[in-house]
Amino acid sequence: MNKLNLGCGFRKEEGFINIDNDPNVNPDFLVSLGVDSLPFKNNTFEEVIASHILEHIGTGYLFLFKELYRVCKHGAIIHIIVPHHRSDWFYDDPTHIRPITSNSFQLFSKKYTLDHIKKYGSSNGISLKENIDFEIIEVKHRYNSYWEHKFKFMTKEDIQQIISEKNNVIIEEYIKLTVIKDKNE
Repeated sequence: MNKLNLGCGFRKEEGFINIDNDPNVNPDFLVSLGVDSLPFKNNTFEEVIASHILEHIGTGYLFLFKELYRVCKHGAIIHIIVPHHRSDWFYDDPTHIRPITSNSFQLFSKKYTLDHIKKYGSSNGISLKENIDFEIIEVKHRYNSYWEHKFKFMTKEDIQQIISEKNNVIIEEYIKLTVIKDKNE
C-alpha cells in the first residue's frame, strides 16, 4: 500500500494505511500527528488524505509537513479537506486550534517563495528553511446551501464580494497539493 490516510478516526479508507492517535478507532498505526515521526521510509507514498485533521494540529504543524514531505514520493498527491476558517464549522469544535487557508500552502512552495523574494525582496522562507516543496494544484469550496442556491443567479463578481464580506458562506475547503522533489531527495 502506498497510500496514507492521516487521522482516519472511524473513516478508514480501503487501500490506504490508516493512522490515528486514538487506539479506540483501531488504526493500522497509532501515531500522534505533529508529535511523532511518521513510521515509514522516505519516498513511500503516492497519495495522502488529510480530511478534517489539520485544524487539530498545534505547534507540530510544520513538523508534520516536513514528515509528509519526507515520506511522499515526487509527484505524490495530498488531498486536504478542512472546515473553512470563517465558518461556524471551524468555531463550533473546541478541538479546532488552527485555521487553515488555501493561501497558506503557497508558503510551502519553493517556486512561490523564490518569486516572492524576487518581486518583494523578502519572504518568510518556510519552504526554503524547512526544505519542503508543495504546489497547490486545485482548490474547491463547499458552500452553505443557502448561498449555493443564491449563487446560481449571481455574477462571479457578486459572489466574490459576498465571500469577502460574510461568514458562513464557505463551510468547507478542499485543497489538492503535489509534492515536488528533485532526483537526490
